[in-house]
Amino acid sequence: MTVFGCNDCFGCANLRKSSYCIFNKQYKKTDYEEQIKEMELNTVIGVKKAQEKVREFWKTQPNKYHQGLKNLNSTGSYVTNCKNVNDSYLIRESENMRYCQYMQMPKNKECYDTTIWGANMELHYETCLSGENSYNLKFCVNCWPACRDDEYCMDLFSSSDCFGCIGLKKKQYCILNKQYSKEEYKTLVPKIKKHMDEMPYIDSQSLVYKYGEFFPSDFSLYGYNNTIAMQHFPITEEEAKKKGYTWIEVPRGEYAITKKIFELPDSIEEVNDSILKEVIECENCKNAYRILENELIFLRNEKLPLPNLCHDCRYERRINDRLKIQLYGRSCMCAGNVDSTGIYKNTIEHFHGDKPCEEKFKTGYNLDSKEIVYCEKCYQQEVY
Repeated sequence: MTVFGCNDCFGCANLRKSSYCIFNKQYKKTDYEEQIKEMELNTVIGVKKAQEKVREFWKTQPNKYHQGLKNLNSTGSYVTNCKNVNDSYLIRESENMRYCQYMQMPKNKECYDTTIWGANMELHYETCLSGENSYNLKFCVNCWPACRDDEYCMDLFSSSDCFGCIGLKKKQYCILNKQYSKEEYKTLVPKIKKHMDEMPYIDSQSLVYKYGEFFPSDFSLYGYNNTIAMQHFPITEEEAKKKGYTWIEVPRGEYAITKKIFELPDSIEEVNDSILKEVIECENCKNAYRILENELIFLRNEKLPLPNLCHDCRYERRINDRLKIQLYGRSCMCAGNVDSTGIYKNTIEHFHGDKPCEEKFKTGYNLDSKEIVYCEKCYQQEVY
């Protein structure tokens, strides 16, 4: 949920320049502070109750179909200050791109099917972990900074006109890490591409990889379950192996648990420094975790209780609250004076009057989500 220019608000949604509000209800400063105190947010029980109430309240408020600001002709989730960026995810200050994700370092343009990270990159096609003034890269991984005109390369640094190379620094006109003259390079590369088309690589799933395809998943050093793909397209180990993906279970250290969750103090005021020596069992996955000194200082300053989840489970919980990379075709849920579920009542008459809004869009909210999803115009009329 979003608020704009607000401070000292709790559990609110779609407010602008507001202060001392709880669940969108205005309070005086003293009353607000008293209400917050009564919630006992310094305790585990208080936080859990508050989280449940917040989530229930948010379900009653409209969401803008698109999480992003100041875009032109763009679609995707968390796309901001972009022009002609479509079907993309977590992009900032870029233009003329499609099927790109995790590129929040501006400014980027003319990229297609590119993942991580950006910073003035241009003309990238099927690249990953590349950026920082790089130009015209194809099928490359981790090539930066100022790499140019490279294809099928990995881990290059400030290199250009390289094909099938790895780990080079400030090189030019190399093929498979062997140095060539400019003329030799220009002659050999077209022959290699032709050979790739005539004798393509065929993976374990009988997929054919000619020139123009990214590296096969067979070559990946990581298990499917250890990548961000698992966050957006979760599958089981059996499903992954059927598709030819590697699955790697990272071994965890074995630690003697000294504290169960139910043994932890309920409020942060009851916690003393001895907690730094304890090995705590995660409430969810049962793995071990510890509280670090700086973490304890933060919790005390913010008057927050000890976490009952390990670091990995806390991370997964945060990620699960975020929209995923998939987009779905949907219609605006504004039905006139109320939303189509009848839960939310509009505060102002919309441009379509008392008839249902006919706007359609692509959104990260799937068809089964419980959120109320409005188009840009209906949302703006409610919030602004």
